[in-house]
Amino acid sequence: MLCQCPPLAHSGHSECTAHVRFRGFSGAMRFLNPYGRAVKPTLGRLDLSGNEADEAPVIGQPLSLKFEQNGVLNLDPKDLFFFYATGVRPAMTEKMIGKGSQYAGAFVDAKGNPLDGGKTYRLHMPPNIPAEEFWSFTAYDNQTRSMLQTDQRFPAVGSLTKGLLVNADGSVDVYFGPKAPVGKENNWVQTIPGKGWSTLLRLYSPLEPWFNKTWRPGDIEPMLRTPL
Repeated sequence: MLCQCPPLAHSGHSECTAHVRFRGFSGAMRFLNPYGRAVKPTLGRLDLSGNEADEAPVIGQPLSLKFEQNGVLNLDPKDLFFFYATGVRPAMTEKMIGKGSQYAGAFVDAKGNPLDGGKTYRLHMPPNIPAEEFWSFTAYDNQTRSMLQTDQRFPAVGSLTKGLLVNADGSVDVYFGPKAPVGKENNWVQTIPGKGWSTLLRLYSPLEPWFNKTWRPGDIEPMLRTPL
């Protein structure tokens, strides 16, 4: 089984250690799939890095490596993390400016509705995106937590995407939907009608504006018309 994470996340390896181990957990996945479907639509934006999250009361703020809140073990985020990320490492909850990576997930749109694979959405990334190395968005299947299986080689877009359109002010618009808006193909992540999805923003070598929240990504906004 090939690892479902973007290859660059593993320095080019086709399979990471976590996913080699994960092959033995098919029974656990069958149990956690209903859990994932039930809990994800309630989360809004989830900051997996440990920063305070918006609309994420289930997670506990801030997230700790031991999933403790006020000295008490919080099982909800621990279970969710196992479903969504397999495991957690100390670096994922530490502030390291210009090193490592930071993550933020989105499960609903700006109106609080679950992300629908049959609709088209736009997300605005303001100028001066705080990633010294690169940033990326990847779309995941809500039921399997693996990458969406679409016509794209990888359901992802980011600063390393060839031909990425950057606005005059340095901002970037990212699109999600079953069809790309005309002229925006290089900024588009394909989704599947009838299937729910979520997305994860990765910032590699994150910079101070991410940690002090002077820079934040926009919401996932439904577009009024789906491109023909």
